[in-house]
Amino acid sequence: MIRTIVSTVHHVATLINKAINFIARIYFVQLFASKGNKVRFFPLSSDIHYWNIEVGNDVYIGPGARFIAGVKRIYIGDKVLMGPNVTIIAGGHPIQKVGTFIMDNKAKSPEDDKSIYIGSDVWIGANVTILKGVKLGNGAVIAAGALVTKDVPAYTVVGGIPAKILKNRFSKADAQLHERALFPKHSRLTLNELKHLS
Repeated sequence: MIRTIVSTVHHVATLINKAINFIARIYFVQLFASKGNKVRFFPLSSDIHYWNIEVGNDVYIGPGARFIAGVKRIYIGDKVLMGPNVTIIAGGHPIQKVGTFIMDNKAKSPEDDKSIYIGSDVWIGANVTILKGVKLGNGAVIAAGALVTKDVPAYTVVGGIPAKILKNRFSKADAQLHERALFPKHSRLTLNELKHLS
């Protein structure tokens, strides 16, 4: 009996939370610098600097997202899937000034903030952190818990702290077939951009 009541309360609470997030999303989605169609995210559980983030079409951002882009931008392509608690930080703090606390040093250099580019058809697992200046190529897969500090080539799978290439998602031939099936000609990667695949 108690188990049934707890299960029912949990189910009702989940439905209410989904409804509130759906309604909030209608407002918060308008705050992005630019947005495509079908951008799904959880504004009430996330911390997002909307004004410096451009989002493509059919993007899913899991709950607990932390997207910090105070000076530079975060660009997210089409058909991107993100698990819960993904953190993307496009900036940092200067640490070289002698005699000044890090927190008090407001003078930034161009190296302290860099935009982040996430290609299309990318899957970012739960609890991933992506740091400034990183570019994720089309079709990249980032394993859960990874810390991404360097660019990730198209159609590769990376994981670890710091993230390293674990394997290729496709062969070069399969990547070309995949691109032809999904992307218009002007958006497809060139053979040179796929040269890292076997």
